[in-house]
This record gives sequence, C-alpha cells and structure tokens, in this order.
Amino acid sequence: MQEYWQYDPFGVLLPHPLQGWKLQDSVYVAIQGQETPEADWRFSEVLGTWWGLLTPDALEAVRASPGWEPRLRLWNLRASRWHSTIRGAYQLRKATEAERDRARAERERAQAERDQALAQSQREAQRNRELAALLARLPRRAPDDDPSS
Repeated sequence: MQEYWQYDPFGVLLPHPLQGWKLQDSVYVAIQGQETPEADWRFSEVLGTWWGLLTPDALEAVRASPGWEPRLRLWNLRASRWHSTIRGAYQLRKATEAERDRARAERERAQAERDQALAQSQREAQRNRELAALLARLPRRAPDDDPSS
C-alpha cells in the first residue's frame, strides 16, 4: 500500500480529523496539509487528487447545495469541483432522470400534437377531394343561362 489514510469525522479518536501517510523507503511518512480559509487540504499521489477537510464556515456555505453533507471531500482536478457524495450522486441521478423524463414527455406531447395536426390536415384534404368530386358531378351552366327562365 503506497498511501494510508485515516479520517475521524467526530475529531475525537485522532490528533487531527484527517491524517495521511505515504510510503517512502519502506517507511510511512506523514502527508502534510495545506490550510486555506475553505479547507485543510492533503494531496493523494495515488488518487491524483486533493482531500479537502472543509472548515465549518465553508461547510455551512456549501450545505445549501443538495448532497453536501460530509465534511471530507475529494476535489476533482479535471472538473475543478468537488466529487459528489453518494447522496449527492443519487440526487444528481434522480434530477437527471427527472429531466430526461420531462424531456421525453415533452417530445411525446410535441409528437402527439404533430400527429394530431397531420390527421386534421389529412381529414381536410379528404373533405376537399370529396367536395371537388361532388362539384365535378354537378351539371355545368353556361354563363349566359338565365336561372329564372
């Protein structure tokens, strides 16, 4: 194992809630953190990402976002955002499914409207053909024919 991590969510079992060690020359060496106003950061070389132990103020600021519960989060370097928690991923999946279902229902409604308009147009075209056929069967009068005679 190249890295070893410990997390104490309640801060009572360990001297620091987040501790990491990396293997160097057959000995585990503590991974030093970098503190910012947002989080206490520790970099995992194995994962290629940062662990962020959110400060209480930062945690309160992000708690308004759905899925934000754990204080310990992984930072997604490629996307420049936090990785989702399991709950956040579940909520995102549910929101994505709901949006997909809404879009499908909208497409189906639009298709039904198109089908209805096409059927109406076909009925009108059929009526016009029938009317034209009826008009074609009527006797034709010359323009100078007097209808009163």
